[in-house]
Amino acid sequence: MKLLLLAFSILIVRCEPLRILGFFPFNAKSHMMFHEQVSKGLARRGYQVDVVSTFPQKRPYPNYTDLEIPAAMPQFVNNMTYEFKKTQFEDRNIMSFIAEDAGNLVCEKAFQRPQVLSLLSETHNPPYDLVLVEVSL
Repeated sequence: MKLLLLAFSILIVRCEPLRILGFFPFNAKSHMMFHEQVSKGLARRGYQVDVVSTFPQKRPYPNYTDLEIPAAMPQFVNNMTYEFKKTQFEDRNIMSFIAEDAGNLVCEKAFQRPQVLSLLSETHNPPYDLVLVEVSL
C-alpha cells in the first residue's frame, strides 16, 4: 500500500495542466453561456483555455484567451419572431436549416478566418491536449 501511495505521489508531481481549445462558432448566446462557464471553470482550475467564438469576454480572464470570429449568421438574442421563422422555414424544414446554416455554413465561415487557419497550420508549443467542439446537427 505504501509503495502504491509513493507511486501516485510521483505521478501527481509530474502532472502538468492541459492546454485546451474550445471551438464554439455558432452565435447563439444561450449556447455560449454554457460553453463559457465550462471553459472558465477549466481556466480556474489552472488549464490554459483558448476559445474560438463570436462572444469575446468583456474583461480579461486568467488562463482564458479569446479568439474572436465574426458571426456567420444573424445573432439569435431576443429576436426569434414569427416573421423570421416564416421566412427561414417557409420552403424547408428546421432540420435543413440546422444542418446547412447552423452547421455547415457556420463552420465553413469560421475556418476561413486567419486566426482559425493558424490553429490548424501552425505547430503549437505546447500542443493542445483537448479540443472542445460545439456540435450542430
